[in-house]
Amino acid sequence: MRRFEIKKDGFVLHAFLKISADSEGNLSIRILFADGEATKEELLTISFPGKRKRNHAYIDTKRHGWEITKWLIDNALAEPAFSYLAGGDGIYPIYRFHASMLKKADPTGYEEYLSSLKKDG
Repeated sequence: MRRFEIKKDGFVLHAFLKISADSEGNLSIRILFADGEATKEELLTISFPGKRKRNHAYIDTKRHGWEITKWLIDNALAEPAFSYLAGGDGIYPIYRFHASMLKKADPTGYEEYLSSLKKDG
């Protein structure tokens, strides 16, 4: 798994991505924050009903703020897909994640996600 650095709550933390498929087979990503011996896991993406294109996911800007979108771009993980979903409590942009970076970040998780796509056709 590839390690990233991310600034959160005024601290620079080590972060790892955990990739999987949600219940509808869409890309789901969690961030594991490591600070010494403590580890915290949070959703990076948010699931909404409906099927999305391969490697596309809504970003949870409510939890992480809009700064997370800059972090995704700066780390060459994803780019804006120029669409969004507006919910009652926020706006969630959709991003296209780069397959090569997902493979580096979590090879096993990404392969499992791809396998779920093949099962769904």
